Amino acid sequence: VEDSSRQFDLLEAALRERDAASAERAVHSLKSAAANVGGRALSRAAALAETRAHAGDLEAVAAQFAALRDLREMTVAELAPLMPDSAA
Repeated sequence: VEDSSRQFDLLEAALRERDAASAERAVHSLKSAAANVGGRALSRAAALAETRAHAGDLEAVAAQFAALRDLREMTVAELAPLMPDSAA
């Protein structure tokens, strides 16, 4: 969960720098991390962003950024009761 915040920072930087490969890596990591903790909605959304980044469609990834962030926050909130000292 903590790493997802870092992945968003990396994704934001990749979008700013117009770096599709880095954006793809960031959303791939986010997708995998979400899937590992049962965050299905976030994982599916990140998979779509990954496909778009792979195709070089950074505008579509950027348009999806806020929704991804919202899904991350919902996932973190759902996991918070399971985490010691809420390390989110």
